[in-house]
Amino acid sequence: MTSLLSFLTNKHNSSWICGTICLLILSSCRYDTLAPEAVVIEKKGILFLGHPYDTPTTVDPRIELLDLTQYEQIWLGGDICSETTKALSTVQYIDTLFDVSSPNTHWAVGNHDIRNGNLEWITDATQRKLFYSHSSNGMTILVLNSNLDRTECEEKEAQFQFIQQLTDTISESSHLFLLMHHIVWGKVEDGMDAISTANAGSSWMQFRCNNSSKFEQIIYPLLQQVQARGVQVMVISGDGGQKKSKTYEYLTDDGIWFLISGINNVNIEDPVERAKLPPDRVLYLELDPESRRLRWEFPDLDLLVEESQE
Repeated sequence: MTSLLSFLTNKHNSSWICGTICLLILSSCRYDTLAPEAVVIEKKGILFLGHPYDTPTTVDPRIELLDLTQYEQIWLGGDICSETTKALSTVQYIDTLFDVSSPNTHWAVGNHDIRNGNLEWITDATQRKLFYSHSSNGMTILVLNSNLDRTECEEKEAQFQFIQQLTDTISESSHLFLLMHHIVWGKVEDGMDAISTANAGSSWMQFRCNNSSKFEQIIYPLLQQVQARGVQVMVISGDGGQKKSKTYEYLTDDGIWFLISGINNVNIEDPVERAKLPPDRVLYLELDPESRRLRWEFPDLDLLVEESQE
């Protein structure tokens, strides 16, 4: 014991002991001090982009400036480029921008997307059919092809049967979103004035190969049943943006929401005519994962670009 005290009280030994203890403390703290803290980037909700083309092979340049990775999901409302399927490179360009095979990207094709044929370029890129459904985060997304003409009876029937089966069985989701390009639903209720926003009226579309199968005749009754079961139905179309009204929202007596969002101002070359139109707006939606409450807004595209560049 005496020798231990002598060792500890020796000035030289005390300095050595203190140094050793300090080294041990620093060594034990080193990794906690130097290890970077995990950075959790909270993503925003859903960005819906309708009618976003600029040229035959490119989208609106403002879309290219957006940081699309900040959104949980990207929904495309069709007419992505004005000649989407004229060259394979255009579809590849779209895929580079939006990662169209991702489960978080959904594309409802428009007439400009399919008018050159080569539809397999789209389905190969998306790894999906032109109509399909996807469920995630308590919601179901039903993507429709609103371009089927009178001769495509087999595809029409397949799509209708798919819609019917899904609407008959859906029960767990809090929301059902129908995504499509054309405004095929403009005559669901007399109070609708969707034609003032829609680029082209498409209420003529028959969902089956007969003359009694328009949206309001055979699709809307199915959606009413879904809404009555407590699943909120939202119908969103992307064929808007060319007229004075840039946004559209309508709530039916049954509680079903219909929205239109599309952009176009960048294509108006005459500055005088362009100045007459309100600014382009896109659609942003956010579904709270806990309360299942949905909110949406139509933010100014130019302001979104400015925020993205900050």
